[in-house]
Formats: sequence, C-alpha cells, structure tokens
Amino acid sequence: MEQKAASLLATLKRSSAPADAKLAQLNDVKKEIKHNRVPEASQSTIFEALRIAISQQTSTTLVASGFSTLAHYIKRLALQEGTAAVASHGPKLFPAIVERLGDARESHRTAAAQTFSDFWPFCAQEVEHIMRDEAMTGNNTRAKEASLQWAVKASNLLSFGGFRVMSKDEGMQFKSFVPHMVACLEDSDGAVRDAARTSVVELFRYCLWDRAKADLQRQLNSHSVRKSIVAQITSQLGLSSMADQPFNASTQSAPSFEQSHNTMRDSVMSEAAVAPPVEAEPMDPIYVHTQRELDDMLRDMLPSFEGKESEGNWMARDKN
Repeated sequence: MEQKAASLLATLKRSSAPADAKLAQLNDVKKEIKHNRVPEASQSTIFEALRIAISQQTSTTLVASGFSTLAHYIKRLALQEGTAAVASHGPKLFPAIVERLGDARESHRTAAAQTFSDFWPFCAQEVEHIMRDEAMTGNNTRAKEASLQWAVKASNLLSFGGFRVMSKDEGMQFKSFVPHMVACLEDSDGAVRDAARTSVVELFRYCLWDRAKADLQRQLNSHSVRKSIVAQITSQLGLSSMADQPFNASTQSAPSFEQSHNTMRDSVMSEAAVAPPVEAEPMDPIYVHTQRELDDMLRDMLPSFEGKESEGNWMARDKN
C-alpha cells in the first residue's frame, strides 16, 4: 500500500495528469483501505492525498470520491486503533472541508458536514470551533445553513433519516451553540433565518431541561429577535412568549386598594398635598425556573455593581 499511496499523491499533485487517471488511482487506494490494514508509514501520505482530492476544482467526481475514501479511511484507522493519527493529521484537512461546506453543490455540502461528524469523536474541540465560530458566523450563507443543520444533528436531539447519528453518550453539549444560532435568526439572508428557526425548534423540541428552554428565551430577548419569529418558535415549542405573559397578574387587588386610598386621602389630606402620580417604566419580565438559575443570574450581575459608578459600568448597572 505504501507504493500505491505515494503514487496517488504524486499523481494528484500533477496538474497535467488526466482526471480519469487520478480517479482510478484514488479508487484503487480506497479498495485497499476497505479490505486491508493501513501501514503507519502510509497514513500521513493518504491524508495529504485526500486533502488534495477534496480541494480539486476541475472534477466534481474526484471530490466526491475523496470524501467517500476519507470516510472509509477514518473507519479503518479507528478499527486498527489509529485514532492518534486521525487526531493528528485530520485537522490539516479541515480548511479544505470548510470550503466544501459552502459549496454550490448540495452533495458536497452534505459530504463535508458528514465528514466533520466523522472527525468529531477524535477532534471534538476543533470541529465544534469550526462549526460554531467560523461557519456559523462567517459570510457564506450556505456554510451557515450547513452548520446550523450540523449542530442539531450533532446534539443528538434529532434523528435524521430515521436513525440516530450519534449515541446518547456521544451527544454534543449544544449550549455554546445556542447564542450563535439565535443570532442567525436575524441574519440578512432569508434562507439562513429559515434554517436557524427550523434548527432552534428541532434542537429544543425534545429537550426536557427547563433551564435550557429558559436560556433560549433569554437569548431571544437579548438578541432582539423580531416578535413574529419569537412567536413562531415559542408556539411550536409550547412555550409562553414573553410578550404574551400577563404583566398585571399580581396587581388584581389594585382597584380595592385605590378605592380605600382615595377615601383616606379625602378625609385626612387636602387635595394640594397629594403627590403627583409616578409613571411606571415598562419592563420585560424574566422567568426563573430553579434556584440555581437565579443564583447564576445574580452572580453575572455582581461585577457591574462593584466599586463606584463610572462610565464603564453605569450602563450595565442600569440594565440590571
């Protein structure tokens, strides 16, 4: 296999080599990977060859075959306990895979997203960083859509195609993705907004954690997501929209209090002594489900109230 891997890499590097010759050699190496153990001496060579294949601009078939071969290669290395090689050499392919995540061809975008799922068990932090901090916040709308769909898939809260893509124990902690997904609800591109709305709903549809849903409502509020989108999300999740909550529920006794107050005022005070009415500033309610959640919120507020009021903290104090 060492000779075939070296020959494949040399052929892929030659721009003058026919695409058919590159494809034939790549398929030959894929056959070897599927049926035989990959020697350690060939592992880095094959990774580099696959990186070049995925980056090809002249042959879509070669790109597709590169992704297919890479999927078999990761499985082969996992079977022969070569996970260290995957973790070491895999990230070198990530820039090329990210480019395909925003490809015009849906098949290439799907293959790129699946490849990141294949790498995730071995390079979790690197994969999550790329999807969350690069693809989801970048300028390529197709990459944003793909990363939104990937986040739902990787969280293990949704089954695609009737089967779970990851076991429950392998599921990704999706909390760090939520602020970026909510931000995409106000993206300038309509397709991204639709993808974000669908992803948020699917992400939280089967979520049993009240704290996570409360955090979602806070994120929707803090990102100033338009009310129509919030209403669609909360209605599909069975949540009460903040705008729909009755704010005067705790003041139902106000009429009787007002009446008694007026009676006392007329009997012991003159009209001139009555203080002018105080205008109440409208505030959005905050919903807290657990004591721990309340403690976290208060802990986040404390730093802004330390020391004297200054230009740097007065806005945060006013907000809190």
